[in-house]
Amino acid sequence: MIKAVIFDMDGVIVDSEPIMDIVLIQFFDEMNIEFDKNIAKDFRGGSSEAFWGELKRIYSLPEPVDYYVNERLKRTIEYYKNNGVKLIDNVSDLIEEFKTLNLKIALATSAAHERMQVTPDILNLEKYFDVLVSSRFIKNAKPDPEIFLYASNSLNVLPDSCMVIEDSENGIAAAKKAGMFCVGFDQYGDQILSKADLVVKDFKEISRDIIFEFFGLNISLLPRRGSFGAEL
Repeated sequence: MIKAVIFDMDGVIVDSEPIMDIVLIQFFDEMNIEFDKNIAKDFRGGSSEAFWGELKRIYSLPEPVDYYVNERLKRTIEYYKNNGVKLIDNVSDLIEEFKTLNLKIALATSAAHERMQVTPDILNLEKYFDVLVSSRFIKNAKPDPEIFLYASNSLNVLPDSCMVIEDSENGIAAAKKAGMFCVGFDQYGDQILSKADLVVKDFKEISRDIIFEFFGLNISLLPRRGSFGAEL
């Protein structure tokens, strides 16, 4: 039985991928380099250090990797504060539905701790999460399962009682290595998510019937609700 849900952040909770592209393109424009944003697809869900290590190799960047990691982080947070960041459609309704089912909720992201802190604060999401996990708490980035095992341990829930919602190949691989049920969220359509247990393009597809089918919960013991939260 599923007792906890672990959400990735970028591309699952917040529509941040377009912002990351904007920040990267502007940064590379300042260096007079034409950036190919397709490179980022292979690193989605992984570590910033690995991503910038590859960019440094491809573009012969002169500064240390840490410089670029920190500079992008600073610029991204500044963009968030100046322009805001948008929630993924219907995700807040889905989280509220999970809360009505008394499921524990965690956020587990490979993003820097500073950006993880800023994002829920801007969107007023802190109240929904029992645990917040960022790259600060782990040594190994996705596809290593460490981040999800850390989250399940922090929630005091066994891995096989956790469900992960991910939008990247690296994240899905990490969830499956952790022994967890995984939902692939295919909003952008640029990742191969076939290794997920269930793939959806819109969170409305995770209906109450599907929740009970996969979670093994007794619907008769819970209040019947309408579409994502409206009690009937």
